[in-house]
Amino acid sequence: MRIRKRDNLKKKNCAIVLLFLLPLIGFGAYASFLLYILNDIASFTYHLEPPNTEHFTPEEDIDMDILSQQAHFYEAQLEKWHLPANISVDVTFKNHSYNEIDNWHGTDNGNLHVGFSLLAETHRYKWALKNNKEEELENATRTIKKLVTAFSNFIAAPNGGLGINPETGEWYPGTLSRFAVPPGYEDVHPFMFEDHPRHFNGTGDYKNWRVRLHTSRDELAGFYIGTACVLKHVDPNQDDESKWIWNRVKLIVSQLIEGFKRTNWLIIGAEGEGGEGTPCGSDLNAYGEGSTWQLALLRIGATADPDAYDSLYHYSATKMLGMGNAVMGSPQNVVESTYALSFGMAVEYSLILLEDNEDLRYHYIKNFEERFYDYVRYHRNNFYNMVHLVFMELIDSGKALQFEDPDYKDDTIAWDILDNLWRFYTSGWDKGVRNYNLTDRPHSTRSTSLNPEIREKERVPNKKKWRDFFENNPYGALYRWVYEEDLFDFSEEKEQYLLPLTVSEYGIHHWVWEHSKFNDEGGNPTGDGLSQAAPNSFLAIYWMGKAYNIF
Repeated sequence: MRIRKRDNLKKKNCAIVLLFLLPLIGFGAYASFLLYILNDIASFTYHLEPPNTEHFTPEEDIDMDILSQQAHFYEAQLEKWHLPANISVDVTFKNHSYNEIDNWHGTDNGNLHVGFSLLAETHRYKWALKNNKEEELENATRTIKKLVTAFSNFIAAPNGGLGINPETGEWYPGTLSRFAVPPGYEDVHPFMFEDHPRHFNGTGDYKNWRVRLHTSRDELAGFYIGTACVLKHVDPNQDDESKWIWNRVKLIVSQLIEGFKRTNWLIIGAEGEGGEGTPCGSDLNAYGEGSTWQLALLRIGATADPDAYDSLYHYSATKMLGMGNAVMGSPQNVVESTYALSFGMAVEYSLILLEDNEDLRYHYIKNFEERFYDYVRYHRNNFYNMVHLVFMELIDSGKALQFEDPDYKDDTIAWDILDNLWRFYTSGWDKGVRNYNLTDRPHSTRSTSLNPEIREKERVPNKKKWRDFFENNPYGALYRWVYEEDLFDFSEEKEQYLLPLTVSEYGIHHWVWEHSKFNDEGGNPTGDGLSQAAPNSFLAIYWMGKAYNIF
């Protein structure tokens, strides 16, 4: 038998371990540098200067009576043109008389459209109730009921009903559809009656309905913010209509939660999406970012039915550590997928708005301010800014002071919001949020802006730096797939600018789905002026500000 010396055994073992670790070290170094690239591209958002108020409309020139008239003009448009199936959608008119619809636009995001309309109308309801505005309250209630009916259909149609199935004694399934319409709407929403991998017939009594499935987290964000605002602001004791609205939201929220519990917090697809009953879509299990989605839904459920869901919510918040992860968005979303910031903010708004424990609410707001709002504060985004100001109203004024930026105080943020709302009126959208070209809105692009600093088009150098690295540096070839596969758009047409667009330079607009306002030229230079967006971008912000006495 050969006798081996043990003198070199330690060295051999170290060599084996090193050989094993080298691939891991190499991959870790590669991935770390990739993350560095992506973070560097988005890092400009941390170095922005506060907006220059010299280019704001003077506060004394912003006429609140005119803004009120503009809000009511948009409200009339919303109800007359944009709710054919109780789902707020964009439209195209036949001609410039604007008195006949050519077509109602299809959408993959029915819940988001409805949810952000409810964000507006429920705050309108809150303001009207608080100020004894009976006609305003009646109008808000009527519109809210239409929108809640749409949410109700989104759940009833794919599952065959609402609540407890009398035949089984159990809850109907809880699949939430993206869109649902009954027969007879072929001329209104023809896209729903076309063959598509996401389109199916309904179930049971709804078998002749058409539903759009494979619902994503994006859509859940719309459902969350709409239902949360109903539960918070609609008083079920006010009248029979308000009672119906509140109880219907309680029912559909409960059905959605029960459906998620049955599927272990997976979204379940329909036949054709991996097989009937096969999990697909988004995972809301309580780990990582998924915990916030689950936590927010359980918070909504705990408000709707405390006996059923309050203990489950607090279990998710504490035992599953959901409250520690209750923050959404990332700086990279500033560059690409900017809409994810709006969806994330909708989820956080739903969670924080309904939280009734002061300490926990403060914890959530602190997370939001330090880990989310901090890097979008200077973006001049009405929604981000308004959510911040509402949260400051939900905590003690002494605690709120710690979140106020001395270089951009909350009073200035409120002025920023008013300035952008005023621009809906002054920039050519006073008759509708339409795709007007430069003839009708001559200053509606970055190049034609009345603001010389925006018109200067000063660029952030980061994208060009990394584009040159990918193309010219030998090590850059290792990361060229990031460039070629469009993980980020590095093209010159998508350069980042140091100043965001304002409403004056926007094209036809939904801030919920917009790309970064640091990237775009803006406007609709070749538009025909016939397409009109549902006016949620104005109405939601205006009524939130009125409801919380921000202006």
